[in-house]
Amino acid sequence: MHVLQIYNPSSLEYMNNIKTLWVLDIFYIVGWLAIIFAEGAWLLDLGRLSLGIGFGLTCYVGPVYLAEITPKNVRGLLMSISQSMTGYGASFTFLVGSFVTWRSLAIIGCIPSLLLLLALFFIPESPRWLDYIENQRLQQNSDDNVLNLFRRKYLHIVIIGVGLMVVQTSDGLCGFLFYMSEIFDSAGISSTLGFILVAVVQIPSFVLTAALIDKFGRRTLLMASATGQCLGCFLTGLSYFLQVYKFEGIYCDTPYDK
Repeated sequence: MHVLQIYNPSSLEYMNNIKTLWVLDIFYIVGWLAIIFAEGAWLLDLGRLSLGIGFGLTCYVGPVYLAEITPKNVRGLLMSISQSMTGYGASFTFLVGSFVTWRSLAIIGCIPSLLLLLALFFIPESPRWLDYIENQRLQQNSDDNVLNLFRRKYLHIVIIGVGLMVVQTSDGLCGFLFYMSEIFDSAGISSTLGFILVAVVQIPSFVLTAALIDKFGRRTLLMASATGQCLGCFLTGLSYFLQVYKFEGIYCDTPYDK
């Protein structure tokens, strides 16, 4: 589903945050309904495509809307909470998926989308967007367009922003999530127990991040988390390497030996 994400900030040039939320929620609902009523592979693929598009839009409009409506002094904390909810949701889905069928899981996944649909009737537009619209009315002759992002004075910022998004989706996390069950099974740990452990470990990590983000800054935490991810990927790869290639004097008692 991550492969099918659409990162499209230009959509907000023509639609405000709330309208974009309406659009992405429709993609979510259509995607889940397609999976719920799927009788063949093509409808499952269509559902995953729709969910991927919705999630791609969420990756942009969600943080932007949250940043625009929160005061500066608590912005970092609330952004961390937002990211933590994403992690908790993924862990919850994997955990519940261990006990119910995939169709039942799709029904459960559709519930938050329907709740969001109802909430959108009461969610106001952000003050920053309203200011932007007012400024646009005052500057009808402005030559602002998306090509301005590639000017030298903006290029450095664009590279950092896009680079972070690329690294975030290609740092191995998606692989761990999609193959978490197989990873735990190969380590001799019950996948259900593994999902519970992942959910439990995430709680203190997100709390720690929320407490430190405004104290040490985003760049410091990005460097620390990147180091941790690199170490985790290396150790996981080394573990599988030792399982496949047995060196003299090294013995790994794994399910592959049975």
